[in-house]
Amino acid sequence: MLDLTTFVVLSFATYRIGRFLLLDSLIDEWRDRLYLKLTVTAPDQPLPTWRSKLVDLLTCSYCITVWIALFVTLFWSLVVVDWIGWAFLLVWPAVAAGSLVPWAYIDDEG
Repeated sequence: MLDLTTFVVLSFATYRIGRFLLLDSLIDEWRDRLYLKLTVTAPDQPLPTWRSKLVDLLTCSYCITVWIALFVTLFWSLVVVDWIGWAFLLVWPAVAAGSLVPWAYIDDEG
């Protein structure tokens, strides 16, 4: 199934990809363009709920790491170990939770 070393590696990979997408300066311009495209509306129009939720998803470290953990765990499960079956449903949330440890202790972003 999943040993401790693999769990730590998958958790830190999830953290690093999330940090890259949310905070690193390499993609600041693209991130800002996407944020503006999602948040700018006509002056008399409120921001649609789905766009507001998408902005929340793309700016929240806790939210985005759940979905990054899905793809990291799916990649690991399909490519490295040749599918782990139903255990995937246990590994995915565990990796997502494990990636929150570096967010709490390395990055003090709240």
